[in-house]
Amino acid sequence: EVLKCWATNTSVTTCTTGRSQTSENVTICTFGSFRLGVNHPDADIDVLVLSPPHCTRSSFFTVLVELLREHDLVTDLHPVPAAYTPVIKFKLGGVSIDLVYASSSMHVENSNDFMTRIEDEHLVGLEVDEPGMRSINGVRVAQLLLEMVD
Repeated sequence: EVLKCWATNTSVTTCTTGRSQTSENVTICTFGSFRLGVNHPDADIDVLVLSPPHCTRSSFFTVLVELLREHDLVTDLHPVPAAYTPVIKFKLGGVSIDLVYASSSMHVENSNDFMTRIEDEHLVGLEVDEPGMRSINGVRVAQLLLEMVD
């Protein structure tokens, strides 16, 4: 819900009014040890947020961080925008989350189990910045590893 609000609106004030919002296509994809099924109970969950093109990295690290800061279940919020792969680290209900970002015009069907696939054809002709591509590649590497052992 917080991600939809962020994608739909440009200000924290609008998002916190409780008004009904139109749904934007924000896709979330897990990767890393959680996606591979080899995570420890105390490990973090790596999550890619694939947003519509109008959502900027700047907004991800300002507006979304403010929305997360106001959420009752979010603790230990640490945005790291200057990292090689920029990330927002936080705990949601006690579970550690590493949230990375990419903005793209690609349409990827979001599955209920967060095991969304990103295929090569989704990437052809897209304008994705380097940090965004590194974020997307986390999901793609997990897919390839799963396919190799399947």
